Amino acid sequence: MDEVKFENRYTENKKIVREFHKYILCRPQRRIGLACIIIAIASALFMLLGMAGLIHISQNKATIFWEISIICMILGVLLNLYYRMTAMIAMAQDRKNMEGNIPETIIQFSDEDVVISELGKIKTFHYRELGELMETKNLFILMIAKYAAIVAVKDKFSYGDAESFRKFIKEKYDPEYSA
Repeated sequence: MDEVKFENRYTENKKIVREFHKYILCRPQRRIGLACIIIAIASALFMLLGMAGLIHISQNKATIFWEISIICMILGVLLNLYYRMTAMIAMAQDRKNMEGNIPETIIQFSDEDVVISELGKIKTFHYRELGELMETKNLFILMIAKYAAIVAVKDKFSYGDAESFRKFIKEKYDPEYSA
């Protein structure tokens, strides 16, 4: 590995895992949940218009609309909270696999590659191996596969800072980028 440009050190915690699951892994479920909530509200408003006498709805259809509204609302809420459950399961699994001690993760970024050191194991990735670059409020996420990623925590840079890293990593993904 050539000269280290940035180094990120953190110990995985509930906040990091939850944010990763919320915005990356469970994003489709949250979108479907939002659509369900919108359908529930629209169905309930449609029924309220019927109850107010502004539109005519037969009794059979009224029952169906209320059921749709209730089912969609419950489903929407569950899907919007799904990420919390998956994050909790992931943290429990990590603790179990690491015998209760979650080690510090050290990620070093150079001009050529990314080196991750965790549990005495070192993994090296070249930028061309990485997929989509994503950013959340507190994280930079470099996707490796559909459900795997290199996660850098914005306020945990031991070498470099988040703003400089943002420019650096965007240049790695798009050499034409200049901010």
